[in-house]
Amino acid sequence: MKKIKEIIVVEGKDDTVAIKRAVNADTIETNGSAVNESCIEQVRLAQKTRGAIIFTDPDFPGQKIRNIISEQVKGCKHAFLTKKEALPKSGRGIGVEHASPEAIRNALKDAQIMDEEASEEISQQDLIDAGLIGGSGAKERREKLGSILKIGFTNGKQLYKRLKMFQISTEAFEEAMVQIIQEEKKMNKDIATPVRTKEILKKYGFSFKKSLGQNFLIDTNILKRIVEHANLTEESGAIEIGPGIGALTEQLAKSSKKVAAFEIDQRLLPILSDTLSPITM
Repeated sequence: MKKIKEIIVVEGKDDTVAIKRAVNADTIETNGSAVNESCIEQVRLAQKTRGAIIFTDPDFPGQKIRNIISEQVKGCKHAFLTKKEALPKSGRGIGVEHASPEAIRNALKDAQIMDEEASEEISQQDLIDAGLIGGSGAKERREKLGSILKIGFTNGKQLYKRLKMFQISTEAFEEAMVQIIQEEKKMNKDIATPVRTKEILKKYGFSFKKSLGQNFLIDTNILKRIVEHANLTEESGAIEIGPGIGALTEQLAKSSKKVAAFEIDQRLLPILSDTLSPITM
């Protein structure tokens, strides 16, 4: 088996064992999140002579180690596992040590360099519009995006920086979002998310009428609380005035026997026929 040129930076001995099961490589172990100066010097030398790949656990301590090293040693490559790939088959915990040889090989193959001076291609507003910051389902979307783009999972505050540093293009970002939305559709994702609502309105060229006071909720959690306070049962019927694109209707139908919805804006009827097609009204 050909040896990997770069030296791989991991957190501990168990991670080294997992790495060596998957590939022929040398490692540096940080031995926890308190990365000392001696460890930094080893990584700095590795980066200078052979190159270094930072490969830490997909959790908060792992991200902390990654940040400490990348801030002090420029030019390192970064490899990521998804949380699912780093879970043990049984028991608790998360880490590189639990990953399969195939997942480790794929992560190393996709290792990338962060460029802190990269120019912006994807703005904060793009992330909000894509439903990646705020609102229900944002965390799940960030996890999927990190997996598709091979940049790891990050919180909403760090996502903008991560995309910029890895020089993710607008085209790659948009392709990833299309894939995510298609997967959500297959899973019958809730209507009331920023991206799904925007997608529906764009598809039908719908514009709001001020005279009708039209506003559409885009937070499933709020809708579920509304339904909860209605105290519906499987034998209940519900009447909704002004269903809009069907966001509340969808949630009512999950908790009642039948929903009767009355909409005066004729432009919304074909939209409702589409969004509520999986539901018997």
